[in-house]
Amino acid sequence: MKREFTNDSMMSELHAIREKHYQQTKPAPATERNRLTRFLSSYGYTLIPTKRGTRKLVRSSE
Repeated sequence: MKREFTNDSMMSELHAIREKHYQQTKPAPATERNRLTRFLSSYGYTLIPTKRGTRKLVRSSE
């Protein structure tokens, strides 16, 4: 936190909210991702990498 905001309660609250949001949305551990991938593939879906570094859920063609 910047020096000028050390005593600002609003900025402290914003940082706390941001940390809480990060904890709720941080990437899942590898075991959880593997379990999700197996679950999706059992229903005929797969995750395809995109150009921007995310993945897209698509129906597998067989």
